[in-house]
Amino acid sequence: MSELFSHAAPEPSQEPASLQTITAEVTVPSGLHDAFEGFTDNVHLWWPMEDYSEFGVDSYLGFEDGDLVEGSAKGEKCLWARINSWISPSSFLLSWLLGGDPLNPDHVAVSFRPHGDGGTRVLLIHERWAPRSGAQPGGDVFREWPQVLDRYARFMGGSQDVD
Repeated sequence: MSELFSHAAPEPSQEPASLQTITAEVTVPSGLHDAFEGFTDNVHLWWPMEDYSEFGVDSYLGFEDGDLVEGSAKGEKCLWARINSWISPSSFLLSWLLGGDPLNPDHVAVSFRPHGDGGTRVLLIHERWAPRSGAQPGGDVFREWPQVLDRYARFMGGSQDVD
C-alpha cells in the first residue's frame, strides 16, 4: 500500500510538543535591591540589542505598564512579554510572547536570592510550552539566555570580560 504515496511519511519534529525548560544563572556583586533594579530598570543598558531586537540597536527596551516593550526610534512598539507577577526585589514572572504564539506564550521566571557577602544569585527559567516553527524573531533568545545573563552580570560588575 505504501507504493501508492509519492512522498515518505514526515519525520517527527525534533522539538517535542511537551514542555522544555532552559535555565541560566549568574551571581552579581550587588545587593538584592540593586541587582533587581539593574535587571529591570536598566534592561535598556545591558540587553544585547545588536543581537536580539525587532528594530535594531537604536531601539529601547524597557518595562512599562505591566509589559516588556521595545520601542523604535520612529515610535513603533513591539510587545515582548506581559508581566504575570512582580515581587520586588525577589522575582518576576513573564508571559513571553516574542517569537511565539501569543495564545500559548512561554513563561520566563527570574528570581533574585542573596548570595555570599553582599552578592545576589540571579536564576532565569524559560519554559517553552509550544513548539516554534520557522525563523521567528525572538525565538533564538530561548537558547541564548546564558549569554544574555552574562551580559547582565558584566553590566553589574560581575565579570571583567568584554565583547
